[in-house]
Amino acid sequence: MSVLDKEVNEYLVRAVVDGSIPEEDKDGERFKTAQTITEQWEQIIRAFDSRGDTVAPILETYQRLRGVYVPNEDRNYLDDFRPIGLALMAFLWALALGFGLWVYAKREKTVVKASQPFFLWLICLGTMVMAASIYPSLPSSELFATNQ
Repeated sequence: MSVLDKEVNEYLVRAVVDGSIPEEDKDGERFKTAQTITEQWEQIIRAFDSRGDTVAPILETYQRLRGVYVPNEDRNYLDDFRPIGLALMAFLWALALGFGLWVYAKREKTVVKASQPFFLWLICLGTMVMAASIYPSLPSSELFATNQ
């Protein structure tokens, strides 16, 4: 008999056939039986995983057999693009600041007056905020690691 069969059979014999478990204690006995089965299976799994002749842990083997295995790999491909993103952000900030200064210098010209300098500065500020949003979208595993 397997571990599960043996424990469940013993519980059913005690609870139903013998009637040695009072009705009010059956919930506690079911819980104890479940704990016993869990402990025995964890012991079996630890013994299997610690053997030297196994290629993969039992969970991985089980998942592969069921067709649901997903390898645990680092899918954070942004580390190589982090400098590019930061350079793009700096370039956009420089352009926005440059155009803001240009608007300030040319604010008396007819074309700039017609475009309302305050509105043009708001566009420059919005561009800077948009460029700043690049920074949090470039997480690095070294900077934001949760398990150290």
